[in-house]
This record gives sequence, C-alpha cells and structure tokens, in this order.
Amino acid sequence: MVMLKKYGISIALSCLIGAASVYASANPAQEEFDSAVATYNKNDFAGAYKKFNDLYELKSDDPVVNFYLGRCATELKLYDQALLAFERVLTVDPTHVRSRVEMARVYMEEGSYDSAEVELNNALEYKLPDNVKAQVTALLKSINDSRKKNHLSGAFIGGFGLDTNVRNAPDFVPTVLTATTPGAKFDYSINETAVVNHTYDISKNLKWQNNVIVYGQQFRQAIDANILYMSLGSGLQYIAPSYTIAITPTVESLKYGQATDANGQSGVDALGGLLGKLTTMDRMQDMMKGVGINEKFNTNITQTVSLEQVLGVKKQFFNSSAAAGMSADVLNASLGLKKDLGDSRNIGATVLWSKNMALQEYSVRNKITNYYTKGVGLNYSTPVKSYFDLSLNTMLVKQDYQDNTRADLQKSFGFSLSRPIGKDMLLGASFNRIWNGSTADDLTVIPPIQMPYQKTTFGVSLTKAF
Repeated sequence: MVMLKKYGISIALSCLIGAASVYASANPAQEEFDSAVATYNKNDFAGAYKKFNDLYELKSDDPVVNFYLGRCATELKLYDQALLAFERVLTVDPTHVRSRVEMARVYMEEGSYDSAEVELNNALEYKLPDNVKAQVTALLKSINDSRKKNHLSGAFIGGFGLDTNVRNAPDFVPTVLTATTPGAKFDYSINETAVVNHTYDISKNLKWQNNVIVYGQQFRQAIDANILYMSLGSGLQYIAPSYTIAITPTVESLKYGQATDANGQSGVDALGGLLGKLTTMDRMQDMMKGVGINEKFNTNITQTVSLEQVLGVKKQFFNSSAAAGMSADVLNASLGLKKDLGDSRNIGATVLWSKNMALQEYSVRNKITNYYTKGVGLNYSTPVKSYFDLSLNTMLVKQDYQDNTRADLQKSFGFSLSRPIGKDMLLGASFNRIWNGSTADDLTVIPPIQMPYQKTTFGVSLTKAF
C-alpha cells in the first residue's frame, strides 16, 4: 500500500498543477479558489474539503472543483464522496483520464481490484505522458500482486563497522559486564542481517504473517564478543480502515563469544581471518533461548500524526554456566508518535519501559538480573536535496536494579545517511556516540575501579531488498 500511495500522490500532483491553472483563468471566485488550493497544498485536507465543498455549492458542474473535492475526500478516506466527485467530472468530460486514475486509487483502497483494473485499463486507452503511463502500469501490477494469497519480501544487509570500545557491550553479556580488565578495547567487525517476511491473505482484512531475522557480528580480535542472533515470529494481523493490530508469538536464540577460530588463533590475523569467522559460528557459546508473544498496534491520529504501540512478554533462558541466574521473565512496552512534516520529512518520539525478573534465586546474579528500564528517544528524518536521506536520533535510557543496589544511565546520539543505488539497493553509513554511567563503579578504592563506559561506532552497509 506504500507503493500505491506513492504512485497515487505523484499522479495527483501532476494532474492538479494543470487543473489549478485552468480554473484560475476561468472561475470568477478566484479568491476562494486560491484559498482552497493553498489549504490543500498544506496537507490540511479537512479544511480544503470544506472550502471546495462550498465552491461546489456555487458551481456543482465545475470539473476542477470536483476533482479537488474528490482528492480531498480520498485523503480523508471518504471514499463514497470521492467516487461521486470523480464521476461528476467524467459526466462533464468522459475523456478526463486523471479522474479515472483517481477512481482506480479509491477502488484499490477499498479492495475493489476488479473495478480499479477497469478504470486503469480505460485510462491506458488514451494518450498519456510517459511518466503517468508508467505509474498506471505499476498500479496494474500492484493489483495483480494484491490478488495473490502469498506474499514474500525481505532484505539482505551486509556491513563493516568500527567500535572504539567493544567492552561496552549489551547487558545480556555477562562475561563483558563482569570483566575487570581496565581500558577500552578498539576493534572492527563485519555484520550480516537477513530478514524474510511471508504473508498469507486469509481474507480482505485478516492475514497470517511469518518473519525470520538472522543477525551476525564477527570481530577481528575481540572474538569473545561475536554474536549470532536468530528470531522467528508467526501470528495474525488484522488491517482495519483506521488501524492495524498484530499478535505474534516468537522464539529466539543467541550464540555469543568464540574462544578460538578454526586455526586455534585468537583472531588477530588479517582481514581474511575476519571473513573466515563466518564459517566458524559453530564454535560459539549457546548463550540464550527465549519464547514470547508480542502485540503491535498502529493507527493514524490525524492526517499527519501516526501512533505505534507495542507490548510484549517473554521468557529468556540463559544456558551458559557463565550466565547462571540470569534467566528471566521480561515485560516490555513502547509508545511512539510520528509527525509527517511534508516533503518526505518527519519527526518522532518514543517512550519505552521494561521489567526484568529473575526466574530463579541466585543471590549474586539476581542483583543484576532484576531491574526496570525506562527510556525516551527522538528521531528526525529529512532528505538532503537529491543526494541522500539523513536521520538524526538521540536516546536516554535508565536502568534501576533490585533494592536500589545499582543504577545505570545511557545517553546516545547518532545519525545515519542512506542513498538508493539502483533498483532495490540502498547504501548506508552511520555514526553513534554512547555515554554510559553506573553506580556499580567503586571509586573509593585505590586505584578506583571504573570500567570504560564510553564508545563511538562507525559503520557502512549495503542493503538488497526483494
């Protein structure tokens, strides 16, 4: 449906530019018309709909007013009114191809693909600009794809990264958290991600979704921090006109660390050895397995503001002796808002919360296994002319541990750049700076015990979607 909206907006804009100029020279209600067009161009479709409806009361057979009225009704999901407006245009001018294309859009939004196909095929009978013809052809292809029961999509991502402090690792890594070796550890890594999504259409609104995620990261020297993570989810998704909700049971697995590579080396050899670690994942520790269920809800609050809410619960079982006592029940929730600023720009905010509860009594580990996490994040995305897309993000996360024995605070800032390079391929680059603080440090002894909690990461990646 994203592709549909993209093509629909493109067609509509190209059509409306010409329509506006014709109306401006022919209609005496110039001031009212200009005001309605200005409101439309601000994406205030509710306000524009009211103004064009007032103009319609004055001149009900005007094709330009009816065309704008239909466009506003489409954006407001008033599909019956939209179809009536476009039909009035065609009554006056049966050759008005633009209205046929917009009617097809409405039919597609309603799931009436046969009717949409008829209108698009009728549109192709007329002489169209090459770009509009290509978009109509793409919409016809989208209709054919929509008739299929099974849909497969996904992406493969390969990347190379630099990390100024590998020791500043995720909290589920006990060997790193309990390390006492001072000083930051610089290293570089390669990483791979595979994402596969399958959807089966049970009915118009109900779908069954399956998804698989595999992520691997291999360091050149710090091979004890290598990661192989796998996740499988399968569940129902319901798509209503105003919201989407999905319930997805999941299973996950984590392998962590690698004592030696295939040659018994520590990993300090050249880049060839780094690539060779892709074939030695069987030497990694079987660290954690988990099972859970997630609920995800999306809706549009207004025409430009969307909301996403996630709630999940899972059990994590840590298998390694080094992680004894870290098995836990995990509850997590998040709430995000995103504001569309127009011109492909948007700004968003996310609030997150989670609770980690140890499954077994193990006094030493329980002190770092029972904790609450609270966080807030901001994100801003914008295109930079026609060169690339820029995304800025910042996050503040706090963890409070059992009986107030410890508190951690993480602040982070980063940005990423991305640029399409050919069909279905994306080149990306990222920078992140992370500051961590913890009351676990003992600054009273001589010399003070304080782990190096700061880090900077750089990365480049290539994504191939399918």
